[in-house]
Amino acid sequence: MFHRKILPVALGLLLVLNGSTAVRKSARPHLTLWAWERPEQLTFLSSHDVGVAFLAGSVYLDGSPVLRPRFQPLRVSPGTR
Repeated sequence: MFHRKILPVALGLLLVLNGSTAVRKSARPHLTLWAWERPEQLTFLSSHDVGVAFLAGSVYLDGSPVLRPRFQPLRVSPGTR
């Protein structure tokens, strides 16, 4: 029963995230750095060829689903993709 409820929620979340982060293929950076859940200072990145992907939150599926947002600071320069 639980799996029947969580599947539509998970699929909907994926669709929303995919639609909100859609970027034209030509506008994507050549290199993307990944920022996990820890304090990150990436303000030194100034090139338009480098982007930052980051962990915005976690979904825990033990019992009822729980969404935990990112708690650690992520600092990037303005305009960083």
